[in-house]
Amino acid sequence: MKAALRRAASNGIDQYSRLLRHFAPRKHASTRRVVVLAPSWKGSLGDEAVIKASTDHLTSVLGYEVDLLTFDQGLAYPEAEAISGYVNIPDYFRHGGWRERIKLANRLRNYEQFFLLGTDSLDGGYSEWQSLGLLTLAEQAATSGMPTSVVGFSVREEPKPSCTEALQRVAAHERARLCIRDLVSKDRLDGMVRRLAVTADPAFLLRPDSAGDAAAEVLRWIDAQRASGHFIIGLNLSAHVIECVGSDAAPRLQGSILEALAAAGRSIGKPVAVILVPHDLRRRYDDVAFCESLLPEISGSGEIPAIVFRPPLTAAAAKAVIGHTDFVFSGRMHLAIAALGMCVPVACISYQGKFEGLYQHFGLEPLTISPADACDAGKLSRFLTGAILDCARLKSSIEAALPGVTELARANFG
Repeated sequence: MKAALRRAASNGIDQYSRLLRHFAPRKHASTRRVVVLAPSWKGSLGDEAVIKASTDHLTSVLGYEVDLLTFDQGLAYPEAEAISGYVNIPDYFRHGGWRERIKLANRLRNYEQFFLLGTDSLDGGYSEWQSLGLLTLAEQAATSGMPTSVVGFSVREEPKPSCTEALQRVAAHERARLCIRDLVSKDRLDGMVRRLAVTADPAFLLRPDSAGDAAAEVLRWIDAQRASGHFIIGLNLSAHVIECVGSDAAPRLQGSILEALAAAGRSIGKPVAVILVPHDLRRRYDDVAFCESLLPEISGSGEIPAIVFRPPLTAAAAKAVIGHTDFVFSGRMHLAIAALGMCVPVACISYQGKFEGLYQHFGLEPLTISPADACDAGKLSRFLTGAILDCARLKSSIEAALPGVTELARANFG
C-alpha cells in the first residue's frame, strides 16, 4: 500500500512538472536561458575546465544565458565568467523528498535546456550516492519534458548497476541525449544504455589564458630554460595515482620518476627542465603537496632545474603554461587534455580506462603506464624515453586530429 502511494505521489509530481513547463509563465522569457549542473564542488581544475569551456561555448557560440545548479549557497567556480546566476539546492541531497522535487520543478520550468556535465562522476566509482543524485536531477528535468543532455561522460570498467539503471532511465526519455566522451566507455555501456552519442570532452573547448602573476613567473622561467637549451617537461603527480600505489610506495614512485627524467635527458642528448603542475586543489585530492615534495628531489642534484606552478592557478592558466612545454607526463586526464589541446605530446599514468579512450580520439596507441609499473624505475625510464624520442611523430598526429576532436567536443551541445 505504501509503495503504491509513493508511486502515485511521484507520478503526480512528474505530471505537475510537465504542466508547469507547458502552461506556467517562464521567468526571463525574453532571453534564451539554460541551466548547467556541475559534477563536483570547487577545487578540481579538471571540472573547472569542463565548466568554463561549456559555459563559454553556450554563451559565446550558441547565444544562451547560463545558470549553474549547485549544492550549496556559495558562488562556485567564479573563474567561469559566463555564468549569469546560480540555482542553489542544498537541501535536495540533504533531505530529498517530494517537497524538494516540487521546489526544483518550479525553478527548472524557467529554462530551455538542462545540461549535466558528467565527466567521470556518473558510474558510482567515487561516490554512488553522488552519481545517483546527479542522475536523479537529470531524470527529473527530462521527465518534465525539458531537453536534457548528459554531457561528456565516461564510465569505469564495472560501473555500479544502480548507476547504469539510472542512466537507462534518463535515456528512456525522448528529449534526453547522452553524450559519452570515448569509445572505450561506449563499449562498456553497449547493450545496457541506448542512444549514446560519441563526443569528446568539453574541456577541449577551453581557451588558454596566461594572465596573472603566477603564470607570468612560470613563463619567464620557461623562456630562460629554453634559452639555455633545455627540453621542457610538464609533470603532474596526482593524489589518485598515490592512492593506487599506496602511500608506502610514494617514495619509490618519486625515485622512479627521478631516474626516468635523468634517463630521458641522456637519451635525447639535451638537458631537461621540469615544471610541476598541480591540477586538483581539493583537500582530499590535493596535488600541490605531491608536486612540492618532488621539487627538492628533482632540483636537489643541481642537474635538472625545476619549478612548481603554485596556486592561485586556474585551468585556463595551466593550459596556457602547458602549451609552452615540449612534453607532458601527467597523472591527471584533464591536464593531458590541456596538453593535447595545445598540440603538446603527453604520456599518462593511467588509473582508469578513460585515458585509453582519450588517445583513441587521436588515432594513437595509449601512451599510458600503470601506477604499479610507474614505480619500477626501469619500466618507467623505457616508457618515458620512448615517448619523448617519438615526440615529432606524436605532435604531427595530434595536430592532424585536433580539429576533428574539437568538433566532437562541440557536438556535446547539439
